[in-house]
Amino acid sequence: ADEALQALDAYRGRDAVALYKMMRRSFSRMYLVPGDKVPVFPYEGPFLFVSRGQQGHPSLFRNRAAVDVLRRMREADVVPEEQRGEPADSIWFELAFLSFAYANRLDALCRYGQFSDEERLWQGRAHAFVEAHGAPWMVAFMERTQAVAPQFEGSGVYSDLARLAQISLESLFADAAHESKVI
Repeated sequence: ADEALQALDAYRGRDAVALYKMMRRSFSRMYLVPGDKVPVFPYEGPFLFVSRGQQGHPSLFRNRAAVDVLRRMREADVVPEEQRGEPADSIWFELAFLSFAYANRLDALCRYGQFSDEERLWQGRAHAFVEAHGAPWMVAFMERTQAVAPQFEGSGVYSDLARLAQISLESLFADAAHESKVI
């Protein structure tokens, strides 16, 4: 993690507007190319479709992953803003949901204590989401971002962020797997 943080240090003191413009261009080149030649799909369903070598074109909004993510979000009483026009299985919504689930678990731990019904509810939601949606693709997405980023001018920041995210996700997923076995 120290190396990943040191790599991000290279951006300290840079002009924020120029960095934003560079990142926006790089983002579009890596994640938003029209058609099915996207270097890195930022959506679980299409990412897995391509990485598994399936034939045809991946579906953005109506695929099993997106439908299940939306179902789990609704069960937790949180749904992404529909006006964004973003598939529910986007890396951003999935990471936001994981953050939401773990924050609610921490809140339940603080309020009601370990092994309370509320804590177990959120632990179960978080672990089920990790197993069904996080573990199957998030680390691979971060690895793919790191592999593809050098091909695009100005994409180094995405590679550096993806490395730090990969380390964090690997740790989170290992903890979740361990806790699931212990319970």
